[in-house]
Amino acid sequence: MTIIRKSALLRAFMTSILFIISTIGVTNLANADVREVFVCELLDGSDMDDVMAARDFYLKQAAKAGYEAPEAFLWTPFKTFSEIDFLWFNNYAGMAEFGALSDQFAASADMTAVIDRFNQVSECRSGLATRELIFDGGDPPVPNPPALIHSSGCNLRDGSRMDDLGDLVRHINGVLGDIGGYGDYLLYQTTPVTPSSDTPDVRFYSVHDSVAAWGERREALEGAAGGQQLLRHFNSVLDCTTGLWTGQQVVPAE
Repeated sequence: MTIIRKSALLRAFMTSILFIISTIGVTNLANADVREVFVCELLDGSDMDDVMAARDFYLKQAAKAGYEAPEAFLWTPFKTFSEIDFLWFNNYAGMAEFGALSDQFAASADMTAVIDRFNQVSECRSGLATRELIFDGGDPPVPNPPALIHSSGCNLRDGSRMDDLGDLVRHINGVLGDIGGYGDYLLYQTTPVTPSSDTPDVRFYSVHDSVAAWGERREALEGAAGGQQLLRHFNSVLDCTTGLWTGQQVVPAE
């Protein structure tokens, strides 16, 4: 769905964190999908129940309009210094699907009514990013959220280059592949397509079925042979701000 300010109508419903393709150079566009991200603050007097009511209205309008709403996820803060109230992510198979659904949304009076409904409860800014899976432990992923999200927004340190980030990703795969507890672990890299002056160069995030699962994996990494070396390598290439979020799927895949 497209959202928020009416002047942003053609950008589609609620976008983010977070994700230029050529800036970092590690993203394999053949394997990347697209995320539309909305970074949102609640208006005075509104709460997350109001957001979910707006979500219900969105799905009702989509059914009426014959609009196939993209799969969407909602994140709320768990442990983070961010003052953001929530993040909403629409996932698309690629830019073509994003463009087609955005045009369809904008052309439908039923769907554009959704903008006003969300504007009654929140104020959001939005963006686009590519997303690539950079580590897959091989086992089936954790069940659908509610889940714990570990997310890091990162900038390349002075002196670091594109090749350094590629080397880091290969190092991550080499170490995590040998650690117990990472069999059902998925790690994603997102790279901005529509960055602003304060957008991170790159973002990494992983999904865990509980806080305990995240904590156990963190301890396993720190205690593993090569784990501390990987953390030092990561910090030598990237300067990151990290937070923990609670995530849930709010629009199922069609």
